[in-house]
Amino acid sequence: MTVHTLRNLFKLRILLIILLISACDDMTDKAVPVGEVPYGEDSGRLYILSEGLYSGNNSHLACYDFETKTIALDWFGVINQRKLGDTANDLGVYGNKLYIVMNTAGIIEVVDKLSGRSLQQIEIKNDAGRSREPRYIAFHNGFAYVCSFDNTVAEIDTANLEVTRLTTVGQNPDGITVANNKIYVSNSGGLSNPAYDSTVSVIDPVSFREIKKITVGHNPYTLKANSRGQLFVVTRGNYGAQGYRLHRIDTATDTYEEELEGLHPLNFTLRNDTLWMYSYNFTTGSNDFQQYDSRTGQVLTNNFITDATPVRIPYGISAHPRNGDIFLVDTPFGFSTRGDVLCFSADGKLKYRLKSVGVNPNKVVAE
Repeated sequence: MTVHTLRNLFKLRILLIILLISACDDMTDKAVPVGEVPYGEDSGRLYILSEGLYSGNNSHLACYDFETKTIALDWFGVINQRKLGDTANDLGVYGNKLYIVMNTAGIIEVVDKLSGRSLQQIEIKNDAGRSREPRYIAFHNGFAYVCSFDNTVAEIDTANLEVTRLTTVGQNPDGITVANNKIYVSNSGGLSNPAYDSTVSVIDPVSFREIKKITVGHNPYTLKANSRGQLFVVTRGNYGAQGYRLHRIDTATDTYEEELEGLHPLNFTLRNDTLWMYSYNFTTGSNDFQQYDSRTGQVLTNNFITDATPVRIPYGISAHPRNGDIFLVDTPFGFSTRGDVLCFSADGKLKYRLKSVGVNPNKVVAE
């Protein structure tokens, strides 16, 4: 959320961070303790994105290798001999490349996923050379699609790594996904608080034009579809009396179906048609971790963490594509210090913790 964030909360955070930044200018990579990983239980790599502090130029991409049981905290920086930049908002994998969405810089950093070498910087900027403030990325049929806060979606050809087309959607899009051969974009209107947008744009990838807007609720954010073409959309309301909600859209007809009772995620991930969700109250500091079976329509639990592992400020969630592990990133000491990656098994028990991976870690991708 930049920030897995809400640009609205992002504004509030900026004020807090500016006050802290003078005390946090030593946040270069250091040798830090790493929690134990069960030997032989996993293979491959974890790519961990940390957004850093706003205008702090301390975003990082870390890489954990399960075979060597080692972590390179500033993997990108060491290999490329330069900083990643400001501010890392999203990370996607397509083919043999990593795509890093850099919000403030207005670029997509394309990286070889094996070597960590930078292959290309794709500019997401307007005619005046200013960042469009790209937020999130999705992939489909050889193209990457990037939604930006300036009300646009860019199409990138992943073969030649160039922006090929641009289209306009609603206000301040803050989420993007592909389902049923269409592109869906959540229009938050977060920069127009309190006049939030409340729609999801549907884009035809052939014409690359918006073909419909679907009303869901104020301030929509993360959206993902299950195997049956049901699209689930988080709306964040006004972060006050109008709380977080989860909605469902039928992508066959592009019609709104319903708000799902009893579910109130701030963010979620989806694997095998099960939604793993977290909520965080920025006023009280409380959180919860719901699990929902989209096939049966049942809330499986209101706390999928079954071993009482504490999580203070959840800041991102993702699922391992092969073994079903759930990754939560936690900023236990606030947004100005390094956070942890916690890996939970499907039965909600902590398998391992990677400590102090970066400032404001927001995305974990397992390969």
